Amino acid sequence: MSETETTILRAAQSVFLKKGLERTSMNDIAKQACISRPVLHYYHRTKRALFHSILIEAVERIIPKITTTITSDLSLMEKAGLIIEFYHQILLENPALPHFFITEIHRDPNSLLTLLEKHGRVGELLSLMQEQHAKELQFDLPPKEALTHFFITLYGILFFPFITKPLLDVVTFKNDPVAFHDFISGRKALILAMLTALLKPVPPKN
Repeated sequence: MSETETTILRAAQSVFLKKGLERTSMNDIAKQACISRPVLHYYHRTKRALFHSILIEAVERIIPKITTTITSDLSLMEKAGLIIEFYHQILLENPALPHFFITEIHRDPNSLLTLLEKHGRVGELLSLMQEQHAKELQFDLPPKEALTHFFITLYGILFFPFITKPLLDVVTFKNDPVAFHDFISGRKALILAMLTALLKPVPPKN
């Protein structure tokens, strides 16, 4: 990816986050990126295409790491720990990502599913997780429903601080970016403890 295209994507993320997809214009993005409208159109013809490029960039970075983790021989909670570390790293670098995923989920969930399937073996990964989930967690629910609870719990805990970051910055962190970074960096052990208490992993056999 060229330096210009990276600049455009970062500018678009900033404007989309401030104004929302529908209220953002290509002129807004060109102005934020400090480039001309023709240069912007050379790389992206529409704001929808630009929004899709942001999602593709994120998925291409996320899916390989998640695939490697899920297909490993680690326990479910060990995998959760690695997933937490990875998402904290990528979200601290780009706090707007949860907003973009939620926007696309509400706009067209099938489009997001198609994108995920194109860049990874989503169905296979879910089957692996469901099988491991049934073995390692004490859930009095059908395996598919139990796995849904697991993912909603994990991703809710991961994403919500970033979705509410503007409020947290004002109320809790007094607009100190270091304080928010430190808060997120220290959450892994807490998240794992909450997952362990909620999901009741089966103790390993001696």
